[in-house]
Amino acid sequence: MTIKCTSFQQIQPPTAGNNSVTLKVAGLCYGIAYSEGTFVVSFHSPAKIEIIDMQGNVVKCMQSNLVNHVVLSIPHYICVATDADGRDIIFVSDFDNNTITKLSMTGELVSQICDKDLKGPEGFAVTKDGRLVVCSYLGGNVHVLKQAGTSGLENTTQW
Repeated sequence: MTIKCTSFQQIQPPTAGNNSVTLKVAGLCYGIAYSEGTFVVSFHSPAKIEIIDMQGNVVKCMQSNLVNHVVLSIPHYICVATDADGRDIIFVSDFDNNTITKLSMTGELVSQICDKDLKGPEGFAVTKDGRLVVCSYLGGNVHVLKQAGTSGLENTTQW
C-alpha cells in the first residue's frame, strides 16, 4: 500500500487492482505512522499531530503548537510503539526544539527528552527490546534511548 500526503482533505480507498490509498490532509504533513487501523501524522504547518482513520476522518488533533504544555515547533518524524504495559504510544521528533516527545494515543504528555547532543532529531526506529534509536541530523550522531517505563526516556548510548 502506498500512502501519499497532500494538502486537501479527501481519501480514495483502494479499488480492485489498485493497492494505493490517497489521504488528502489539511496542512503540510511530514511524518506518518500506522497503528491499529489509524494513521498518526505530523505536520509542519500548522504544527500539529493528527490521528486519522482509514476513511480519512480526523479522530484526534493535537494542535496550536501546544500539546499538554509541550510546545511542538517543527514536528518531524513520528512512530508508534508499544510500552511496557502493552499500550500504544507516539514518539515525535521536534527538529527546532531538539526534543523527542512521548505521547499517549489520546495526546497526553508522557515524557520528553532534550539532550545537548540531540540536535535536529530526524528519523528514528524502535528496537525489539524497546530502545528508541534517533538520528541527530545537526549533531552528526545517533542516540540509543532506553524506554524507562512510564517515567520517560533515558539517554543510554551515543554513537
